[in-house]
Amino acid sequence: MRPKQEPEQPWRELFQIDLEQLIDMNHPLVGLGLCIDWSSFERTLSNTYHPSQGAPGVTTRLMVALHYQKYQHGLSDEDMVAVWVENSYWQHFSGVGYFQYRMPIDPSSMTRWRKRLGEAGAEQMLQVTIDKDKIYSVHEPEVHCIAKGKAGKQYEFGNKVSVAVSSRGGWFVGTKSFTGDPYDGHTLAAQIEQVKNLIGNKVSEVHVDMGYRGHDYDGAVAVHVDKRRRGRTPRALWRWMKRRAAVEPSIGHLKNEHRLERNRLKGVAGNAINAVLAAAAMNFHKLLGAFGRIFLRRLLDIHIRSGLQFLRSHETSQTQYQYA
Repeated sequence: MRPKQEPEQPWRELFQIDLEQLIDMNHPLVGLGLCIDWSSFERTLSNTYHPSQGAPGVTTRLMVALHYQKYQHGLSDEDMVAVWVENSYWQHFSGVGYFQYRMPIDPSSMTRWRKRLGEAGAEQMLQVTIDKDKIYSVHEPEVHCIAKGKAGKQYEFGNKVSVAVSSRGGWFVGTKSFTGDPYDGHTLAAQIEQVKNLIGNKVSEVHVDMGYRGHDYDGAVAVHVDKRRRGRTPRALWRWMKRRAAVEPSIGHLKNEHRLERNRLKGVAGNAINAVLAAAAMNFHKLLGAFGRIFLRRLLDIHIRSGLQFLRSHETSQTQYQYA
């Protein structure tokens, strides 16, 4: 007979302890348990149960979780159910809401369940672990593997960020985070739109690298895509195109000094906020440097003036002394 559906809010017996009060909800096993589609196993095994005869079966999630842990840690059926009682994280991964003090099943039940599972069910357990979207972080499923194509670092893990920097002064006029791993050219329209929202219609030309070939922007701003050879490109425009590489050191400063390398804010919104604040911090640093230089010049002028006044007063006193 098919397993009974567990109630969403089961009644708690006296002295039962909620597992969520015992464990760290940021533990990887907790996050993994939330990502697995447990109902898919129930659908696969539903035909192996008699609709009405026999005692209700053990919950499918419990049996699947037990076998994942059994083969991960190389335990026998007897050891698996014995250790399960001692591990609150394993119990939570199995779908249990309250801490259990007794073994959930007799070890022989795992043998019978494997016969019910069969090769097709075992293949589904394998299929669930083969994530087509490549979840690289349980706590941040938005993390993707981004190919860099560089000898020193071929891949980076995170989310893609586009930056817009002024041609003079290297001021950041836009920084936008994108979910997934979109093609660079498909981020250009959104980036230009953000720049317009921040500084208005002050941009007439945009210089981008070769990764933006086939971009999605169709507007009034002229887009110049870098290329390896000058060809018939005018000399003045070619110089501007080659200056685009000056943005690379600025990106390095964003990563190393302004927290863009490792984002500690959560979720898609955290990614977007972190990218914008990193650029704001870079501009703030440049502003502090500019005001610092102005302050030093003013301070130097004050010292120079005071020094000249001292020299003049000293010369005057010497002159009075000579003619006294």
